[in-house]
Amino acid sequence: MANLNLTGYLAMYVIGTVLMFTVSMLTYKKHNLKLRQAIVFTLIAFAGGMAGTKLMGMIHTAVLQAAGFSDTSGMSIYGAVIFTPFIVLLICLICKQPWRPILDLLAPSGIILVGCAKLGCLFLGCCPGIECSFGIYYQNYKRTMFPSPIFEFLTILVIVIIGFLYVYKYKNRVVGALYPILCMLYGSTRFLWEFMRYYQPAEAKHMILGMSFWQFVSILVTLAGAAWFIALQPECLHKIKSRSSKPQVRQKASHGKGKR
Repeated sequence: MANLNLTGYLAMYVIGTVLMFTVSMLTYKKHNLKLRQAIVFTLIAFAGGMAGTKLMGMIHTAVLQAAGFSDTSGMSIYGAVIFTPFIVLLICLICKQPWRPILDLLAPSGIILVGCAKLGCLFLGCCPGIECSFGIYYQNYKRTMFPSPIFEFLTILVIVIIGFLYVYKYKNRVVGALYPILCMLYGSTRFLWEFMRYYQPAEAKHMILGMSFWQFVSILVTLAGAAWFIALQPECLHKIKSRSSKPQVRQKASHGKGKR
């Protein structure tokens, strides 16, 4: 049963914050960063993400009111995904810090906090899915509804695993490519899960070109991530070519020794 429980919601935020810092502390060496850099920029990402959630809520409210809806949005965790990289990039440029590995560090740790915040929605009784017979009973809606927060959390776990596989297993990994990969995966999956979300009034689900506000935002995030990732591909192709040419060099060297 989903109840109006602010304590449970805040508890999930605390758990997500602890996991965010834990992941950063465990993985900073893989990104050739110092412990001090990991701590400082994880703090910056946390603060920037909180500011982003509030800013995104304000933008959402403005769009709703412009479309003639009276609903308001206090905050949206989606704002953390969108605005955090801009804040981190700006500070990195000002302080002359390597923004690529720093964003690679923050991508999985930050999205873990987003996932925990999604679970927190169950305690707060918000962000439900469509009405169905096999879901969770939402007390404030007085009906059984699809547990969207749970499935969005599980989706984020899969995204985190993919991110770790890219960092630790992919030999031709390009530094700075993890955040755009996250944007593509989160944006595209969030677009799909929006079809299962409940909207009141129902017209808000089709307010922008037949899509919800968050589906429209998800398309923008996915496209931005794709453009960012494509921009890094020349560097990726260079790495692949350099790796493929190494065995040939060794073979020529050994062939030359045989002639001697």
